[in-house]
Formats: sequence, structure tokens, C-alpha cells
Amino acid sequence: LLGEISPHKGHDDALEAFRHLGPHYQLLIGGRGKLSYIKSLERRAVGLPIKFLGFVKPADFLKKVDVLIVPSWEEPFGIVILEAMAAGVNVIATAAGGPPEILENGKSGLLVSPRHPYELASAIQALSADDKLRVQLRKRAIEHVKNHYDISLMIPKIERFYVQLLED
Repeated sequence: LLGEISPHKGHDDALEAFRHLGPHYQLLIGGRGKLSYIKSLERRAVGLPIKFLGFVKPADFLKKVDVLIVPSWEEPFGIVILEAMAAGVNVIATAAGGPPEILENGKSGLLVSPRHPYELASAIQALSADDKLRVQLRKRAIEHVKNHYDISLMIPKIERFYVQLLED
């Protein structure tokens, strides 16, 4: 998990998923948030294979993980999802808001229902058990970002948007 640490980002669901997964998996949580909430998460995470890293640069964080999970209850866009996909890191996100617009379930990542920690745990287990799926998702994710979100494609779209606004 990387980014803002607050309840709607699904950290509680991630903790519950890792409670179900057991000690063969490790959850890294990077980011900032309200200290009282982070302390509450840390208390609930005692005995679980979970590390709180504090603020980290996305590129540094993505070098440390095999899978990025984004268990948000709501997620407007999720730039971290694109960063992970571009870096070749597999993504499991909730089908809430922007993630379904960014990745195709089963093709460039996996989508799960928000607020369903056992579904999240199952997706993590399925991905970790299937080398072929991990390679396929990673390859398609990199291609998807390159074909749809590369800066050389985005700048003309943004320019057209502003021109259209000025003309209206």
C-alpha cells in the first residue's frame, strides 16, 4: 500500500486480508496520514507481517514490492496504479471509481470488490501462485500504460481539452 493513510483507503481491509494470508506474505505500507489513525493500525497489526515505512518515494517503494494492492473504498484515479503498471509491478485494486478505468481485470491487473478483505486475500494468493498470470499481467500492464498514458499521447489530449474549453 502506498499513499495517503486514511480509513477510506482500505488499510483495515488490507490488515484483515493479511491476517487471513498468514506469515508467508508481507505487507509494506508507505505514506503519511493522521498519526492517531496510523497508531491505531499499528496496534491492530501487532503479530502480523506488516511494516509501516512512513513517507517513501513511489519509485523506491515499487522496487521493494512484487504486488501493489490498492484496497480503497473509493479511488478517483489512482496515479500510483499507473506508476506500478509502468514499473512492471502487478496491481490488485478495488473496482471502486478510477481503477476499473485504468486496468482491465484479468488482463492488466486484478480487481476486487471494495470492503471485502477475503476477496483481496484470495486475489493475492491466486496471483502469487500463478507465475504465468503474473508475467501476462505485468506485460499487458506495461503495454497498456505505454499505449494509453504515455506523455507523448497525453499532452495533445490535454491541449485539445483546453482549446475546446476556450472555444466554448
